Amino acid sequence: MTRLDGLERTSRGTRPRPPRGRFAFWITLAFAVAPAPAPANPVPERDAREMNERPARWLAHPTAEDERGLIAQFAAYGVPPSLLSPSTLKVLERNFDRFAPLMVAAQRPPRRPHPGLQSWYRRLANDAQAAAMKKTLRAWLSARVSEAPLRGGGRITGPPEIVEREILDARMTAAEMLGDWRDRNALPELRAMLGRLPDSDPVLVAAIRRISHPTRADALVAEPDRRLALRRPASELDSIVVSSTDEITREAVTWRADRSGIEQIWSSMDRGLEAGLRNEYVATERSSFVPRRVTMYYRDGMIASLEGSGGHWSYREEGRPNYRIEIVNPALTSVLLHELRRAGIAPPTPRFVRESVTLFIDPGELRVNGLYEFEGVAPDGWVPLRYPIAREEGLGPPRVDGIELRSLPEMKALPVSFDPEGPEWRIALTPGTAQACLLEVRYRQSLTGHSAKYLITTARDWRRPLHRGWFQVIIDSTLGEPRFDLPFYEVMERPGFRRFLFEASPFRPDSDLVVRW
Repeated sequence: MTRLDGLERTSRGTRPRPPRGRFAFWITLAFAVAPAPAPANPVPERDAREMNERPARWLAHPTAEDERGLIAQFAAYGVPPSLLSPSTLKVLERNFDRFAPLMVAAQRPPRRPHPGLQSWYRRLANDAQAAAMKKTLRAWLSARVSEAPLRGGGRITGPPEIVEREILDARMTAAEMLGDWRDRNALPELRAMLGRLPDSDPVLVAAIRRISHPTRADALVAEPDRRLALRRPASELDSIVVSSTDEITREAVTWRADRSGIEQIWSSMDRGLEAGLRNEYVATERSSFVPRRVTMYYRDGMIASLEGSGGHWSYREEGRPNYRIEIVNPALTSVLLHELRRAGIAPPTPRFVRESVTLFIDPGELRVNGLYEFEGVAPDGWVPLRYPIAREEGLGPPRVDGIELRSLPEMKALPVSFDPEGPEWRIALTPGTAQACLLEVRYRQSLTGHSAKYLITTARDWRRPLHRGWFQVIIDSTLGEPRFDLPFYEVMERPGFRRFLFEASPFRPDSDLVVRW
């Protein structure tokens, strides 16, 4: 990989979106005759109920009112599985021949094309039905339209420049849908539109490319069983740019992959699934270095991107604003982290990232339970540490209750050894190839004075702040009112003890944790 030094490529000719808020006082609604409301979230219960009752009612007893309602409903909502019941969806699918003409009518000017309706219709249409829909979409490219297209049951009436943008946006949506239909009859008008614009529009370019080269139109698709499929080889990629964030330092870094990295990243793309309607838990590799965006540049000018974090990603392609695949792919995250470590960007050696410590203070005794999280693979499989413990007047010599090491997230036990002799303990972690591990240390000291101390400034020896520091003090109520140098706050008082917390992210301590009473 080679560093981009913060340089990022940007696309040109992106269409402006109608502004919101500033011109809100210009916008009025011209309600159509149809009873279907404009798209909203959430939808009133009565409207959703009517949307589910109307199709079967129209099939049994067709009326002009229900026909207008269905056209408006299809135009505003498409065929949304989130609003329509399974039984209603079956009615629409089993009687597609009856509903298809209404769906075509719902896409004619002045009603703007609906991407959701288009994808559902395209899956079921025969040749004649497909030809009717493509003809309707082609009409949008050259239709004389002076008013803003209908959005559900209303339209924007001003100012004039916003109306023009709304019309252009509807035309571009039609162009995008014609690209999805691979409609060769649309090519002359699409090319004419492209020639009339002052800048090269990515939507028109993408639509023309998808029609002219249909076998190479799609790079990544989701199959009906939710599995992902790659339709273009990695050899067609010019470059892949990975943008990441170090959660500890807050530093954003952008890098370009070498050919080996391109092959590895691209081959991991189809190892995930299209996300379901419900959020799915994904176990991913723990890391404070988080890949945020992957941008893929193809030799023919196509640009695709993945945005997200962890195992959840949104896949998009430039020039197709209405196309998106929500992906669950923890393997991609692991490959990205591996490639970033290989390039020396993400930390290649273990670093201390989080600390969670509880101090139990009882009359005459301090007990400490510390959890210390590390990430990064040790080159030779082991990590030597020193573990200093406060030794001063009022604190007795430490006695070990337990030291354990586990891999994350599996929590598998790993070898660990320690030497308790001398002013500080020496601990040797043996995480092997584990990408992250958790060290737990439990010890106690006798108390002969009116204070307890736990060393936290030694975390500064790692030369970076920790991602998070979390500290809890549980103190016996009979000891009196505790005083802290750090900004602890009380969260619980129960008979016999009181509980105080302090946490910070990022964590770079300037003083040790001292409790006095």
